[in-house]
Amino acid sequence: MPYRRSNPPATNGDTSPAGAIFDLAEKYNALTFLDETHSIGVRGATGAGLSEELGNHRATFIQGVFGKAIGTVGGYVVGPDAALDYVRSFAPGFIFTTSLPQTAMEATLKSLETVQAGVGLRAELYRKTAFMKAELRARNIDFIGLELTGGDTGLGCRRPGQALWRQGAAHVVTAAYVKAVTRPSASLAVVRPTDS
Repeated sequence: MPYRRSNPPATNGDTSPAGAIFDLAEKYNALTFLDETHSIGVRGATGAGLSEELGNHRATFIQGVFGKAIGTVGGYVVGPDAALDYVRSFAPGFIFTTSLPQTAMEATLKSLETVQAGVGLRAELYRKTAFMKAELRARNIDFIGLELTGGDTGLGCRRPGQALWRQGAAHVVTAAYVKAVTRPSASLAVVRPTDS
């Protein structure tokens, strides 16, 4: 039976059973694809992502983006040379685009250096996440995993912030801006904050 869930992994903050998936892929000679989009910068000893955190580098393809925790633009994909050469040669979106500006690449490299040396930054992120979740729980404000819930994608992100404000936790939310991913990317039952 396929691995199923009601929402995309990023919605719930779940971690896939990557080792078991890779074991099955090796057993049945299947390809695997690991999306590190939400783990680069925040997971692993140097922020390299889930594969680093698990010490498991068996995915056939790994991809991620720099527009989230790294704070720049662009992304990466790694995998077998022949497959990547095929994409470079036949993907219209790849063929008819220009390379990233040098300034963007320099900013990405500097951000990656900061992330790799930023064990304290990741620890602070986890502390702040735990604090926010505790504050939401203390005020009986519903959320799923790391994400906030709401009845509709327009108001769902604002309700928790408004509730915290009314209950005297203005210091928690005064500098926060949450942008929702709206339909059809997210269901009405789940609101996913995003930075893009």
